[in-house]
Amino acid sequence: MNVPPEFYELPPGAVNVICLNLAKQNATLASGMDLLDPSEQDRVASYVNQLHGQRYGCSRSLLRHVLGRFLRRAPASIVFN
Repeated sequence: MNVPPEFYELPPGAVNVICLNLAKQNATLASGMDLLDPSEQDRVASYVNQLHGQRYGCSRSLLRHVLGRFLRRAPASIVFN
């Protein structure tokens, strides 16, 4: 994911939109599974179609990376309710 650092500096009222191609994020998938919490990992494993499970895991990992950058927190520390 090649996003310039200034992208993550949002002035009040600003909105940034990110579009990521999951098909090109294999490295994120491989390194991102350890970022997922146990319920996310269980969901990845529950998909009958392994590709769909991998896409879910990759999208959650990428979401954690992006939110972590905006929030200045470790991606694994983000908790979803």
